[in-house]
Amino acid sequence: MRRRLALYFFVNKVCAIMRAELNGWENITMSSMDKMWASLIAIALMLVASVLITFARSKTKGIIRVVLTIVAFLLLILIVFLMLLSMF
Repeated sequence: MRRRLALYFFVNKVCAIMRAELNGWENITMSSMDKMWASLIAIALMLVASVLITFARSKTKGIIRVVLTIVAFLLLILIVFLMLLSMF
């Protein structure tokens, strides 16, 4: 329950930041805890992407390999966004 609540607040904060980006970045702040959650989620997603790529290259062939590689690449794009979010 606690994790869901933390994830809910984090997702709301990300949505608020995206709305602020559309409105010109006025009065945007992130607490230290929000930055910590963003970087922690990014680290976990990096682990998932790494395991996914390793599994796709060693155990799969054909279209499944391509799909898993694309999913891992999309995760890396999300990871870069979360890392930048946690830095500024």
